[in-house]
Amino acid sequence: MDYIYKKVLIIDDDEISNFISQKLLEQCKVAEEINSYDNAREALTFIDTCISRGKAVPDMILLDINMPLMNGWDFLKRFEAIPGISKETTKLYILSSSVYSKDFDTAAKHELVSGYIVKPLSKEKLLEISRAKKIEHSEF
Repeated sequence: MDYIYKKVLIIDDDEISNFISQKLLEQCKVAEEINSYDNAREALTFIDTCISRGKAVPDMILLDINMPLMNGWDFLKRFEAIPGISKETTKLYILSSSVYSKDFDTAAKHELVSGYIVKPLSKEKLLEISRAKKIEHSEF
């Protein structure tokens, strides 16, 4: 089976949101491998471990903004400092309940952010992301 993404990473301190996102990804057969973390520090450790073991980093990340210990914006600062990370290697989507225009603007201006999804993740939103990925990789 051809999955759209090889490895998806969900980062959200809300366990229910993680569960819903993971189930949707599985049902829509979007990813070959799905990992989720309820804090950004552990997610960075996971990414560092992938790199140190020569494994692929996630090619899609769903990132919440408002989390304790390390928020999504702090995660992005650390993530973008990793050598070889770019919008071409990893599609990063903010998945947040925040509807503040400041968060939308910050996400829109960030080089690594591919889009902003207001929770909850839905099948329709996931299919939009999947279509965009397919179009991006098709040859005309």
